[in-house]
Amino acid sequence: MTVHATFDGRLVMLGFGSIGQGVLPLILRHIDIGPHQIEIVAADDAGAPVAAEYNVAHTVLPITPDNYRAVLGGKLGKGDFLINLSVDVSSVALIKLCRESGALYLDTCIEPWAGGYTDPMLTTSQRSNYALRESALALARPGAADPTAVTTHGANPGLVSHFVKQALLSRRC
Repeated sequence: MTVHATFDGRLVMLGFGSIGQGVLPLILRHIDIGPHQIEIVAADDAGAPVAAEYNVAHTVLPITPDNYRAVLGGKLGKGDFLINLSVDVSSVALIKLCRESGALYLDTCIEPWAGGYTDPMLTTSQRSNYALRESALALARPGAADPTAVTTHGANPGLVSHFVKQALLSRRC
């Protein structure tokens, strides 16, 4: 087992579908972090057995515009990390919350709140990924010492591509 990094803060995983369930063992294997430092918040209990297998706290609570600050605000502080693997939760709202908390942020896909892609009150262009991208870019504050936020990194390709590359580079032939 090769440990590539040490992380002393808290790690909150928002969403725990197939990507979250697959990445949790990799995080625990390759980052010096204990299960007690990780908390999963998911809309359902589909991944609960995997979280239990690794002794990681798993809370079932769908995140909404009305509760995200109350649910996540107390879990994030300076130097903590939010990995957003959910759907129907606003990436821009989470980035703002992380910025206020001093927490790092990563997501696989920029998302609007539930209904953001289908709201008939919005124009087609306002419901597009381009509009979401622009709303995230509008958060930029050049020169500010804001915590890092990486958006639309992707899961596959993206995170999976990095893991495959590392595996290939680490392989002893």
